[in-house]
Amino acid sequence: MKILKKTVLAAACVGTLVFAGSAFASGTQTLTPTGNVPATCVFTSGPYSMPFGTLTPGGTTDATHTTTIAYQCTNGTAASSIKVNSAASPSAVTMANTLDATTLSVGLAWTVPTAKGVGIGSSLASITMDIVGTIAAGAINTATAGSYTAIYNIDLMP
Repeated sequence: MKILKKTVLAAACVGTLVFAGSAFASGTQTLTPTGNVPATCVFTSGPYSMPFGTLTPGGTTDATHTTTIAYQCTNGTAASSIKVNSAASPSAVTMANTLDATTLSVGLAWTVPTAKGVGIGSSLASITMDIVGTIAAGAINTATAGSYTAIYNIDLMP
């Protein structure tokens, strides 16, 4: 019985020491937060339209229309490329007549702004860029009657 008491007492002491040792342990480790904010640009409005209105044949003046696009980029990032229909400026796109297979060519021109973004969010300033479309007077003079339309993608790259 005496041996049992001594064994229980010894086990209790060892358990207390182990518990006390872990309760009073100390040391230092590091915490390393990480993250990545990618350079990106996003449109802040759209889709965009380029309505030329009524194109009256018989004139000598080209029809022009300017469409302004707006976008934001991550802080310190400028757009490196803006393309319409996968083409850089100047380029041309084709509008198709909804009544037959005839088309009208629209010349497009723009200059990618060098302005850097201040961030992305509804309370932050947008960068704007004008896309100027031109339909040659000669093309209007020989066009068949009808409504002409097309849809093309605008690609914005940081």
